Amino acid sequence: MLENPLLRFPDTCILDGGLATELETGLNKDLSGSMWSARLLKDDVESIKEVHMRYFQAGADVATTASYQGSLEGFQKTGCSIDEAKELLRLSVRIAVETRDRFVAEASPSIEESRPKRPKPLVAASIGSYGAFLANGAEYTGDYDPSLTHADVASFHASRAHTLLSEPGVDILAFETIPSLFEAQSIAQLCQTDRTVASVPAWVSFSCRDDTHIAHGETLAECVRALASVKNVVAVGVNCTKPEFVAPLLQSARKVLDEEGSSQVLICYPNSGEVYDGTQKRWLEDVPGGSPGKFAEMAGHVEHISKLLKTR
Repeated sequence: MLENPLLRFPDTCILDGGLATELETGLNKDLSGSMWSARLLKDDVESIKEVHMRYFQAGADVATTASYQGSLEGFQKTGCSIDEAKELLRLSVRIAVETRDRFVAEASPSIEESRPKRPKPLVAASIGSYGAFLANGAEYTGDYDPSLTHADVASFHASRAHTLLSEPGVDILAFETIPSLFEAQSIAQLCQTDRTVASVPAWVSFSCRDDTHIAHGETLAECVRALASVKNVVAVGVNCTKPEFVAPLLQSARKVLDEEGSSQVLICYPNSGEVYDGTQKRWLEDVPGGSPGKFAEMAGHVEHISKLLKTR
């Protein structure tokens, strides 16, 4: 039976914050374009390292690789060869692993005093939804070509997963911002039929449009049930979802997991409540409750959560 690495952390495992958000607001990087933060794998590796380090220093237990928007097909569309595309995906893992190891080696006493016996942080290989590759906001709608099959989507994810796993150091796969039951079923098929993927723990998180339904309209409960018996899926939950929807969504997920007798844990990393424009790849600030400075010092939010949870 696969170990769930998230359970190495007592009570709560704290994820890092948004990589792209910190790059944009913390380092003033321009991430426009179809590859979003993955573009920096080609021309600004140091900034990615800086963000990983900021989150570790703030108390994050996980570094999520800069591969969310990256795919072999996506990089090839920007002019990369297949070999160059594979190397960029592997590089995303190498950056996270090296930064994590440097953090562990250099951790200051002040950091360790607030987190006694802190386990070694994890590296999660980010695998964005098929809609993220389309770069048209479909990860927030689930509106895919109706001719797509489960095998098509499973194959798309497999190519990235195999490449990411070919670089040593991945602790867990992160299938993120999944918008539909169809894609959840595709991931379940991949995890149950592909030996390489099945040999590594994974989490699956969904983008949700209200307190019951994921982006495409199915209930989160349906999606969790589709994954509850998949052996290497160790966590399910939500991301890129309004905070006010999170509690009822997780309650519905927990109910299904209990009914299915699943040992999977819940994972949650919502947005701030602002509205994201998936086509323009930017947060809209001119909405009720929005404010230009809301995402300032994202690492500071992680630090606050870390201190709040780890000192209980």
